[in-house]
Amino acid sequence: MFQSLSYPESVFEIWEDRTSTISTLMSHLPGIAYRCRNDSNWTLEFVSDGCFHLTGYYSHDLIANKIISYNSLIHSQDQELIWAQVQCALRNKKSYQLEYRIFTKNGEEKWVWEKGCGVYTISGELLYLEGFITDITEHKRIENELRLLQNLTKSIINADDFEAALQVALTKICETTNWDFGEVWIKNNENLLELSKAHYINPKKQDNLAQFRFYSYDYTFSAGIGLPGKILATKQCQWMKDVSSEKSFKRFKLAQNFGLKAGFGLPIIANDQVLAVWVFFLSQACSNDEHLIKLVSTITLQLGELFLRKQKSEKLEESERRLTCLIDTIPGIFFTSKNAPDFPLTYISKGCEKLTGYTSQELINDRANFFDSLTHSDDLPLVLETLKFSIINKENYALEYRIFTKNGTEKWVWEKGYPVLDNDGNVISIEGFITDITDRHNMENALRQAEANYRDIVENAMEGIFQTTPEGKYITVNPALAKIYGYNSPQELINKTIDIENQLYVNPNRRQEFINLLEKYESLSDFQSQVYRQDGSIIWISENARAVRNLEGKLLYYEGTVEDITIAKQQENSLHLKASYDELTGLAKRTYLMENLEAAILKHEENQDYQFAILFLDLDRFKLVNDSLGHLIGDQLLIAIARRLEDCVRNKDTVCRLGGDEFVILLENVKDIKNVIQVTDRILEQLKIPFKLEKHHVFSGCSIGIFFSNILNYLMFIKQEKGELKITGEEILRYADSALYHAKKMGKGCYQVFDDTMQENALAKLELEYELRQAISLADFEIYYQPIVNLSTNKIVSFEALLRWNHPSQGLLSPQDFMDLAEESGLIIPLGKWVLEQACFQLKTWQTQSHNQDLMININLSEKQFAQPNLLELITEILTKTGLKGEHLRLEISESCWLQNIDSAKSKLQELSDQKIKLCVDNFGTGYSCLNYLYQFPIHALKIDPTFVKQIETEWGKFEIAKAIFMLANNLGMEAIATGVENKNQLTKIKELNCHLGQGYLFSPPLKSSEILL
Repeated sequence: MFQSLSYPESVFEIWEDRTSTISTLMSHLPGIAYRCRNDSNWTLEFVSDGCFHLTGYYSHDLIANKIISYNSLIHSQDQELIWAQVQCALRNKKSYQLEYRIFTKNGEEKWVWEKGCGVYTISGELLYLEGFITDITEHKRIENELRLLQNLTKSIINADDFEAALQVALTKICETTNWDFGEVWIKNNENLLELSKAHYINPKKQDNLAQFRFYSYDYTFSAGIGLPGKILATKQCQWMKDVSSEKSFKRFKLAQNFGLKAGFGLPIIANDQVLAVWVFFLSQACSNDEHLIKLVSTITLQLGELFLRKQKSEKLEESERRLTCLIDTIPGIFFTSKNAPDFPLTYISKGCEKLTGYTSQELINDRANFFDSLTHSDDLPLVLETLKFSIINKENYALEYRIFTKNGTEKWVWEKGYPVLDNDGNVISIEGFITDITDRHNMENALRQAEANYRDIVENAMEGIFQTTPEGKYITVNPALAKIYGYNSPQELINKTIDIENQLYVNPNRRQEFINLLEKYESLSDFQSQVYRQDGSIIWISENARAVRNLEGKLLYYEGTVEDITIAKQQENSLHLKASYDELTGLAKRTYLMENLEAAILKHEENQDYQFAILFLDLDRFKLVNDSLGHLIGDQLLIAIARRLEDCVRNKDTVCRLGGDEFVILLENVKDIKNVIQVTDRILEQLKIPFKLEKHHVFSGCSIGIFFSNILNYLMFIKQEKGELKITGEEILRYADSALYHAKKMGKGCYQVFDDTMQENALAKLELEYELRQAISLADFEIYYQPIVNLSTNKIVSFEALLRWNHPSQGLLSPQDFMDLAEESGLIIPLGKWVLEQACFQLKTWQTQSHNQDLMININLSEKQFAQPNLLELITEILTKTGLKGEHLRLEISESCWLQNIDSAKSKLQELSDQKIKLCVDNFGTGYSCLNYLYQFPIHALKIDPTFVKQIETEWGKFEIAKAIFMLANNLGMEAIATGVENKNQLTKIKELNCHLGQGYLFSPPLKSSEILL
């Protein structure tokens, strides 16, 4: 005996991870190993993974009756008998063996065999039950079929006539095999098959199947027609997996209406003539079952014998041969032995040769080879005692024992038998079945060995494992836990830690929280806390634990596992800092700001006295510093400005760097606008003071836009009239940005508060945004297409997709009227997706209609679209949906798309290029143009801004810049596209500059797709 300890599921997972041999062994057990309580529900404390294959439930569904108790799976007619047998065995401290029925998760009935025993303490107190359960449904089926074959012969012979014999056979076949319906078709004088009276209907499905039979009387079948006719014509078995979907099954509509699926039939033949055809149906579809066909074929032969008495002996021999063949192919032994001393065998099936090495004749005729002489001497008394008990009490029996084969190999066998009675009720023989269970028995032994090793596994686990009293003292710990807490041994940890609450946890309240959770949920996982090690250092741990109770529900102790997660916590904190704070300045990032701003909005909604303000700052001279003194000095300036801004506000306020030279300050819980203006003035004064950076004195003032929360209620009223629920932080940031725009117009070093005028503009913007949202939902947009022409051939090589909004009151709007708003509000995302889908679909249509597979489409991609994390997946999905190849899509991207994060942009551009999607820099020559990016990024084309094309006729400087751009594109192997070409003189000039592609009104204005002819 060994002391059994119970551990939570997480420890069991450790056990599985560390002991692959044991895990493999348990997963391949042909059944269930279990440990359960001796209560009315047989509450399981452990069950192996084999339970899924047997019951359809996973182990965690059954343990502690989490989803269902094992007892509820047991057939109600068997539960009382099982309980009595188990309790009797426990009272006598003996093992028990049981046979009973269960229902699986999907309602299937199975027979199982269970062997188990009680596990006791040294003092004899019952701890729990352990055992093994395996599926014997197949054995039961074989027994039933054998009994069917043995009994059916007598019933058929004693039948009054052929139809009565058919009725007996139908009933017994269907009841034994669980098929729902059986019918017989007999030939009439016209050689047509008509329905016989003999039939079987599953009582549980009487209503439906009775109607099916009633309507079947309207049918007759000739040879080759329908299922009975095919059987008549071929004289062979016919099987249909689902008759309700087989048009060749003439009654398929009836089958659909009354729920019949699988069907098969066989001919009843005598003297090579088909006497009748019988057909069987099932309410679910299933494939060909050769074993069932063999069984019914055997019975079919017997029926043929009855009809023609002349061939009775011949048919009987054939039936016996088939019966013997069927029995001999079953893996195991059927036997009959006399009720006489030593129980001599009178019959044993040929399976004995595979199991024992002896032939049937050797075991029947040679006394030295009687089966009892093969039985292990230690087990023979039990076998003989069991047989005698069965005979005296006239009861079935089952037992396990060892035998020795002819070559001396030891095997474990399982035997099930029953006494055979004569007409007077005397036992004349014993019949039964014996099968090889050596592999299963070896696995049981291995499992017991595995359980014996369980303690060693736990002791060597890398995770800490513990049991504690409810009062806070350790009962047991493993070496890993001692190591985590800095102790030399488990015993040292147990001896020195006598008050877990105060000695272990940095926050003593965590112990009570731990207990409260266990009292509420019985178990917990990933309970994270800071704890002290023995040397006083602090670490982070994660605990999984459960409460362990006795059968009466009294709490005994807590047990669980501990993992040191200090490194993971450090990494988590590091990631949080990176995500929330700007690496250059140390200020908060946009995400952190927006969280605080949303919280401030909520506080204002709950308490109107709570006011806050947003200051949106833009540096006045930062670009000049960057361009003249370099990025290093520019970075130093940003850091210095960050420090001054922090000095100007309180600790509870949030200073954020949005990116570039833009800063935002959230002032929380301010009294009125005067306080906000005071802070704003302080910032403007501080930024007037020059910054000393290395050898340079740098000046950098700023412009500030202010949003004060006292206007929120009015804005909220306007939004609610539009059916929208609340003001978002993003909208407030846009209002502050609008105020900043007005401040810049006033001159450098100014501030502007979001006022009534801006409010009106904001309301107009809100109105337009509302209309834009409506338009997106209704798809009130249209795409115009402007050709891009090859200047050498004058052929169209591509089209640029240009969006137009069919505004209900303002008419057709161009992108400049609404695209900035779409970008600000985020509506550019759904709108951009719609444009991509429509334009790609249109190009694919043109390619198909014109047979020109080289046509391309140019589509503008905004900064916010480019920043989508799933951009590549979105474009790939659209290309797949429309059937367009990536090489025919050219995305036009402005240089501002990659200024915020060059590394990320480079990676994304490369991913797009890898999909053969072409990339074009839009409006090249304006804005931030940096030639270094052209070398780094996979750019395929440059789109020259229209201002260069327009002015190359009159301005020499513009002409030279354009010339340099075209040379650059050609030298880098890129295409250059001149846009805004309006007259022939401009066309001549760009051709002189070696430009190959052009776009503009000289070639064509933007057109509807219906106006374009290819």
